[in-house]
Amino acid sequence: MQMIPRYEIWTLQLARTTQTEEEPKGFFTHGDECYTIRGFAENSDLGEIRFMPTAEGEWQYRITWGEAETEGRFVCTPAKCHGPVRTEGCHFRYEDGERYIPMGTTCYAWIHQTPDILEETLETLKTAPFNKMRMCIFPKSMMYNANDPDVYPFERREDGSWDVHRPDQRYWAKLDTCLREMEKLGVEADLILFHPYDRWGFSRMEQADNLDYLDYAVRRLAAYHHVWWSLSNEYEFSFQKTIRDWDDF
Repeated sequence: MQMIPRYEIWTLQLARTTQTEEEPKGFFTHGDECYTIRGFAENSDLGEIRFMPTAEGEWQYRITWGEAETEGRFVCTPAKCHGPVRTEGCHFRYEDGERYIPMGTTCYAWIHQTPDILEETLETLKTAPFNKMRMCIFPKSMMYNANDPDVYPFERREDGSWDVHRPDQRYWAKLDTCLREMEKLGVEADLILFHPYDRWGFSRMEQADNLDYLDYAVRRLAAYHHVWWSLSNEYEFSFQKTIRDWDDF
């Protein structure tokens, strides 16, 4: 039987057997605990479910995607990390009770830099005092960030706008790799979901596209125990968005 440490990601990839607009869905049970997890499509023929087990012992699962269905079990073994950070009044603690005192830094656009800069950032973090890093999902256009990324979160439509229903898997795989490396270093990943420092059009997407983008990001990234969600940097400079839009997010 498959073994997975507590708070780490159990993942299952499955092939599409029928044409369906539905997303993969997983149902996980452990005693009285029950979770419904929405997956995502890697491409037109491959889907993935990610789940973070919260308790030791045997878990049962059932995965559906259209007419396809699979069932199984896995065993959650003792944790190798402290787990997610939770709030405790005005303070923070890891899930296992260990005190968490955030010492953060910002590397807003590092995911959009060249491989040598990505590696240099990780090497710096190994000896730095920081245990949290804020970073953007979308590329950033500002002083010291004048380069175009090698890959973008989405593919473009014929009119040049971004098609949030066609995530560029090269980008998301790159982000996954960076998140896993940060996890190894014990650094929390504070993901900035929107920002106004933009020349590519991500800050001007339609609200329906914004919501679909958020939906995909959550389905793909929420199983990481060290991911934090930050709606925006300086949201008041995102002039295309209303207060109602932020409430919807």
